[in-house]
Amino acid sequence: MVKKTIQYKFMKNSILFFAFIIISFCFNSCVETGYIQSEPTYVEVGRPPQPSYAHIWISGDWVWQRQTQTYRRNNGYWAMPKPGRTFAPGHWESKPKGKRWIPGKWHK
Repeated sequence: MVKKTIQYKFMKNSILFFAFIIISFCFNSCVETGYIQSEPTYVEVGRPPQPSYAHIWISGDWVWQRQTQTYRRNNGYWAMPKPGRTFAPGHWESKPKGKRWIPGKWHK
């Protein structure tokens, strides 16, 4: 009887611990990207040769760095178009809090 009670408490504590971990990850991933006062400047690197005439150029993107509270620039790249989709490039959005980057994405 005592052994079952210990097993029950252990299982209950384990479930609570893992539920806490999962909820923490959910809240962490829902955190809004950062706002800045002005758009960062960058130097566009040269494009590598186009792999084929079918490839399209996807401009570089900005990624929010939570540790430094700044945006980091990712270089652009060549990509094959997705059938039946078009690519909308990313852009800066102005809000009362400041500016934030809206990433580019494929649309149907």
